[in-house]
Amino acid sequence: MLAASQLPAADAAPILLPQGDAQLVKAIALLAVLSLFNNVLRMAPRILFGIGRDGLLTVKAALGSDSGTPLTAVAITSAIIIIVILTGTFEQIIR
Repeated sequence: MLAASQLPAADAAPILLPQGDAQLVKAIALLAVLSLFNNVLRMAPRILFGIGRDGLLTVKAALGSDSGTPLTAVAITSAIIIIVILTGTFEQIIR
């Protein structure tokens, strides 16, 4: 039953929770996914920054603002994300 399910946590909710509120489980899962996306988007520029600082990428990737934000790395990451979204390969990546 759960192996063939698209949302196994939501399908298990009626069995495990007293009220069986599958909507609550879906909301929690959505918040977890959004949190994951946020963490990845914050991490990727810092990885590019470190690679640039080590000399494995263009030196411009290691440039940052006065507050420490790696601006070039953020721009590179944003450009890659936009390309992935516009080409429609995002669906292929997350499957």
